[in-house]
Amino acid sequence: MPHILIVEDDAALDEVLRETLSGEHRCDAVTTVESALVLFRQKAYDLVITDMSLPRGSGLQLLDEIRKAGGSTPVIVITGGSSGLSESAIRQLGATEYLLKPFNLPDIEAAVERAMTRRSDTSNT
Repeated sequence: MPHILIVEDDAALDEVLRETLSGEHRCDAVTTVESALVLFRQKAYDLVITDMSLPRGSGLQLLDEIRKAGGSTPVIVITGGSSGLSESAIRQLGATEYLLKPFNLPDIEAAVERAMTRRSDTSNT
């Protein structure tokens, strides 16, 4: 069963993400970049979903740390749109997917499926 790390400080959205994805995935959830990095270094994750805006950091910082560590783990960045960066800029920084809040549950499910498919395709080459 694929393992997802969810990094979201909005408790309601965190709960919705976990409920939506936990049927087919194991999900761990944290609220800060620091906590996410601790878990990421301890466990093997198939996907990271991170909010752009987090307490004491950002999803882009987390993405950068994952990439610096040589990680090819897909990262989905979700944002309320106030980052000042375009979707293409965020993708150039290494994000696999980008979702703008508010999004529909089918949107996140489709993004997770695409990210998992890309991960599978990459690991098979």
